[in-house]
Amino acid sequence: MVYTAVCPKKILKRLLKGKSAGFISHGQSAAGKTFTTFGSAKSNELSAEHKGIGPRAIADTLKLLGGDKYKLEVSLFEIYSNQVRDLIALPVNESKKQSNSFSS
Repeated sequence: MVYTAVCPKKILKRLLKGKSAGFISHGQSAAGKTFTTFGSAKSNELSAEHKGIGPRAIADTLKLLGGDKYKLEVSLFEIYSNQVRDLIALPVNESKKQSNSFSS
């Protein structure tokens, strides 16, 4: 399983101690990078086999936190044709309505 290979629990535990972590998905077009990162495009498919690395890592991190209160900040960028694009940022007109921070 890809997730188990790239995101072992010891990395998530280091995150809780204030360390940073990240992963890079690299390959040719249509190789499956988006599916590996995000999972199935069908929002109703919630089984583990349909979740990507990102949703699984966030879910496992929140499990490790238990009932404690933490602020979880996530960044997600795409680099394509020498252009960097923030995949989480809201459009300018929406940015005043919502925050891109997640809290447990």
